[in-house]
Amino acid sequence: MSPASHLPSLFANRWVRRISWVVLSVLVVWALAWSVVPPILKSQLVKAASAELGRTLTVGEIDFKPWTLELTLRDLVIASQDGVGTQLAVKRIYVDAELASLLELAPVVQSLVVDEPAVSLRHGRDGGYDIDDILARVAAAPKKPESKPPGFALFNLVVNKGSVVVDDQFAGRVQNLRDLNLRLPFLSNLESRRTIKVTPELAFDLNGSTFQSSAVSVPFASSRDTDIRLQVQAMDLSPYLAYLPRGMPVRLHKAVLDAQLDLQFAQLPKPQLVVRGQAQLAYVEMTDRADQALLAFDKLSIVLDQLRPLEQVADIGSIELLAPRLRVRRDGAGKINLALQPVDGASAEAATSAASVTPKQTDGGAWQARVARMQVRDGSVDWHDEAIAPAAQLQVSGLTLDANDLVWPMVSPLTFSGALAVASSGTASPAPDAKVQSGKGSQAAKLAFDGSATDKQASVTLKVSDAPLELAAPYLVQFLAPGVGGVLDADMALQWQEAGLQLTISSLTLGQPALLARSGSTDLPRAKQLSMSAATIDLVQHRWSIGNLTLTQPELAVTRDADKRWMFEHWIKPAAAPAIDPSTPVA
Repeated sequence: MSPASHLPSLFANRWVRRISWVVLSVLVVWALAWSVVPPILKSQLVKAASAELGRTLTVGEIDFKPWTLELTLRDLVIASQDGVGTQLAVKRIYVDAELASLLELAPVVQSLVVDEPAVSLRHGRDGGYDIDDILARVAAAPKKPESKPPGFALFNLVVNKGSVVVDDQFAGRVQNLRDLNLRLPFLSNLESRRTIKVTPELAFDLNGSTFQSSAVSVPFASSRDTDIRLQVQAMDLSPYLAYLPRGMPVRLHKAVLDAQLDLQFAQLPKPQLVVRGQAQLAYVEMTDRADQALLAFDKLSIVLDQLRPLEQVADIGSIELLAPRLRVRRDGAGKINLALQPVDGASAEAATSAASVTPKQTDGGAWQARVARMQVRDGSVDWHDEAIAPAAQLQVSGLTLDANDLVWPMVSPLTFSGALAVASSGTASPAPDAKVQSGKGSQAAKLAFDGSATDKQASVTLKVSDAPLELAAPYLVQFLAPGVGGVLDADMALQWQEAGLQLTISSLTLGQPALLARSGSTDLPRAKQLSMSAATIDLVQHRWSIGNLTLTQPELAVTRDADKRWMFEHWIKPAAAPAIDPSTPVA
């Protein structure tokens, strides 16, 4: 008997007929869904979304596979506010749903892929955005009654090659975000999946700077445990400086940021946030209110052992500052550019804003901070003083500083040490190990110091080498007609307490001390050397004592002129008469 002869008897079986009808029905439903769902969905999506947004929405193609529950939308576009450009364009949206949605009575999506989404925004000169109309429509929509958030499970969310362009006409900048890639392997608020960890990854390029981040989280569990890693590589801050508040007394012109931070968050009885990692600012340039150079440095590096902002605890492993360059100026009116008051028009606004805000005390009280190590290398300070005539110009170079165990509140003293060189601007600074002979007209002074300090007392040991007194000439000329000469070497200690300030001089040597004539006179006092030891000076009580004072080979010509004025009376300049206000009445 042929196989075909068995078919009538096979279909005569009731269960075979039922199964066949079920299979045929499923195939018919699939065929109808495959052919009917895409055009209906496209029509309804375009109509509903356009009405909701107030913008024209178009979809190029919709493909639906009912046998696998896969849905694909291609070339989705939302028009711009003027109807000519594009506000949002997405090349492809792919959704792969699971049959488990029927069992969970909630959407369960195996995969959601968004390819090449492109967003275009414009920030107008009036301060508004070209999506304000959409936001207004959403805000005006009827509020739905609060209800429990719908359950869902999303196993793979992928965004490929996204981009955002912001034309900020208000700030005169165009911000470009490119190569946006997002990976979210799992996200669910279903009861059966609340404790599954979410491990998202995010990377993008913002104005040429690369960002990378990853995280591990259980966002719907009661603990909210979240671990995040953020990486920023060579981020040029220049495109964002226009967004700094206007009226700032200091202007940042250039900076590059690198950072690698790990953030840990947990929702315990009290929220906890811990930040660890390191950050670096490089190639920083700042100017003062007059837009003149104020501060620049090559690199500032900070290593965070742990930062707990919610508990007001900061534990910093190290702070390193490389090649800081500070320019300090005092103008003819006596104002110093380090007086960082806001510029005109901003101070009143800042005062009003500050007065309207009452500081809120946190439960943790004051901050507690520790810096294990702080270093400054190759620093310099330029001092230009126009409040005196002629103007003084001094330069500090080769500044180094090492500080350890800085804690706040200062329950224990910090220790520090450092060195620097001081010279008149334009003169060469000596190398740290250079030998400058006393009395040979050296051009720079060297200073080394070390000590310890708290907020209530400090002890500093100072060693001064090869310090020419000519460095003080611009200030002494206001009082002395002759100049001063000599080279100073000294070992000193400075003690400060709340009750007083005391300077102890172990040894001091002034080589070739002399008053120097400014008009060719040669009868001014001079000596080979002045030595002092075991001296104590109370700078608060104005008391002093000297254990030993030696003057070697002094030379002094004592004279009195025809007007019966001694020679030293010509050395002291008379005090300048105070300026008289013409409006002041004369007695």
